[in-house]
Amino acid sequence: MLVVDNPRISHIQAHVPDAHGDYRIISTGSDTATPRVYPNRNFVFPLTLPPASEQVLYLRIESSIGLLIPLQLWSPSAFHAHERNDYLAQAWYFGIASAMILFNLMLFFALRDRIYLL
Repeated sequence: MLVVDNPRISHIQAHVPDAHGDYRIISTGSDTATPRVYPNRNFVFPLTLPPASEQVLYLRIESSIGLLIPLQLWSPSAFHAHERNDYLAQAWYFGIASAMILFNLMLFFALRDRIYLL
């Protein structure tokens, strides 16, 4: 799994070699209507690589924001474990933020002090 760990990149073209020696073009990006190859918040390109081999991949990346292109290459099992832990951390973060918002709303309704609403 090749992961481009920046979900705000406008256009990405991945040129991935196939078994016949040709290149398959995968186009995606945050500003394109094409769906992502793998359902994730980042751009994930599944690859089939033989063990202990070298492979050349070409990426064409264009973006209207600053270009930070952190690439990571994962084995499928390691990526799924990382993905599960990443979503768990996000769930904790948004859960805590939601609890804080609800607590402040309860204080606002109980005390009628505008500072809790702000």
